[in-house]
Amino acid sequence: LGVLVVAGQRRDLAIVDLLGLVELAVGLTEPIAVLLLGRVRRDERELLLLEQTGEVTLAPLVKKEDTVIDWTKNSDQIDRQIRAFVRSGVHTKLPGGKTLKVTQAEPEESMDRSQPGTVISIERGRGFVVRCGKDGLLILRCQPEGKKEMPAWSFLQGHALLAGDKLG
Repeated sequence: LGVLVVAGQRRDLAIVDLLGLVELAVGLTEPIAVLLLGRVRRDERELLLLEQTGEVTLAPLVKKEDTVIDWTKNSDQIDRQIRAFVRSGVHTKLPGGKTLKVTQAEPEESMDRSQPGTVISIERGRGFVVRCGKDGLLILRCQPEGKKEMPAWSFLQGHALLAGDKLG
């Protein structure tokens, strides 16, 4: 639960941990606009303040290795990593050595016992599932090296990625 305070008006907001940065920004747009419009109509100009609860913390600097997918992690951890770096993306290597940036994925249960990083299935019309340390990760959107971002299914139409291929 977060607290949004605009020009002295307080509004409680439920922030779901499944939201990515983009969804969170879109979700906050409407409540902020409503609170701001209410104050602008009264000709009061005040700053937008977000109340902080707890101690001040500092995040560590992002390193290049933070954007590389470690397929031995579980699928939930990798999914959170992808959502955290939604703007810059996280990447892995394709079997030919080229880089593939992954921009959207979702965890998927899997009983497959392949090595982490192995493509375990192709889901027609959606994308491909990669084995992680625990379960699998369905890749939904990606960006091949030198190309624009695209749905994973479109990527598969032009690249010979098959079940059993190893990423990383």
